[in-house]
Amino acid sequence: MVDVLGGFQAAAATLSTALGDWQSAVLTALQYHVPPLALTLAPEQIRINTVHPSNVNTGMLHNLPMYRTFRPDLAEPTREDAELVFPVLQAMPVAWVEPEDVSHLVVYLASDESRYVTGQQLFVDAGAGLKMGF
Repeated sequence: MVDVLGGFQAAAATLSTALGDWQSAVLTALQYHVPPLALTLAPEQIRINTVHPSNVNTGMLHNLPMYRTFRPDLAEPTREDAELVFPVLQAMPVAWVEPEDVSHLVVYLASDESRYVTGQQLFVDAGAGLKMGF
């Protein structure tokens, strides 16, 4: 018997996984393994959810390798060059979401306010997942 008072686990995967790189395996694993894991741990009051952000306004987005990913037509793309195509991913006309948009969701998931939320995949992506069929 497991002696657990409850808890939560939130995993994050980015929508860059839809670009077909190695991270697609992570997203696929989360999509298929979170529901059964949540069902297994629910009797112990442990909640399992995933958070899927789109482009987030951080250094992980704003760097030359990422700019090259979004602008392969340019040898040395700048932030301004990449900003022209970032909004194409989202359904809403924004280039990215702010870190606070993601952290507010994670704080909610960690709080008692979400005590009955489990097995969910929550997208903070301005509709990017909808456009990609997730």
